[in-house]
Amino acid sequence: MEKDFIIAADIGGTNVETALCRLNGDMITSTEFSTQDHIKTGIVEELCRSVNKMLDEQGVSISQVACAGIGVPGLVNVNEGIVYNAPNLKWKNYHIKEAVERELNIPAYIENDVNAGLLGEAAFGAARGKKDVVLIMIGTSIGAGFMMDGKLYRGSSWGAGEIGYMISDYESADKGFTPIREEYGFLSSKMGGYAIAKLYSDRSGKNVKTDEVFRLANNGDELAASIIKDGILHLGMAVTNIVSMLNPEVLLFGGGVSQNGGQFIQKIHEIVKNNVPFPVELGISSLGDQSVLYGAAALCQKEHLHKLKK
Repeated sequence: MEKDFIIAADIGGTNVETALCRLNGDMITSTEFSTQDHIKTGIVEELCRSVNKMLDEQGVSISQVACAGIGVPGLVNVNEGIVYNAPNLKWKNYHIKEAVERELNIPAYIENDVNAGLLGEAAFGAARGKKDVVLIMIGTSIGAGFMMDGKLYRGSSWGAGEIGYMISDYESADKGFTPIREEYGFLSSKMGGYAIAKLYSDRSGKNVKTDEVFRLANNGDELAASIIKDGILHLGMAVTNIVSMLNPEVLLFGGGVSQNGGQFIQKIHEIVKNNVPFPVELGISSLGDQSVLYGAAALCQKEHLHKLKK
């Protein structure tokens, strides 16, 4: 039977989205569920149930599916398919590739979610045709993906791009700081989606979501505006350091928080322009919150083609 389909999945700190795609990357349908609802009962198990239900609804047999590509947060050994550490999911040394292949009985390929998003932008989105690209994903937390000369750079121990741990304040570097959440770094404690909402809630006594903080800032709320301003300043310093080190053609922002990009792109551009003597193009992910899904599909395409050539 011809294997005409691939499965793409994005395991995020808030939601898990799965999609059925054709081999050329065209997305046929997608579905999602809440991550936190299944932290204790099993995220991968629910993902596989979701995939099987989606296939049944589309009249597609698992035997017609070539493979599954999955973007996951945290430190990911892509060769072994192991997530070494993903604080939002409470995973440590989790053999996700093995678990998915056992449940679905098809090959599974695993990638860090931000790297997957970068693959998606390079194959189908705003980074198409570019060889030196940085993608900064601001969702529940914050991370980056680096593409150098057309290839992902993952680091010696899979930690490249964990910019949530960057420190942009000398006093914190010297004296230490209290993270906004266990195992979060300094930058994630300033500009991650969780941090923005938590900082406002703690200081105002009101339980709000991240989008609401941006809306409040737009409507003149001084506390919301100060939190966003502070976060943008720290992000701008981090971006300046990244640009000065890597000299990318383009630097993109993705993730849920980046959908409020109009509020901070211009300010970050000013910070970078004032501190770096060479140009860089700043922009927003053109694939939006589906960049990881498209990247997981691109990963499947690459690995399936490599397998066919063997």
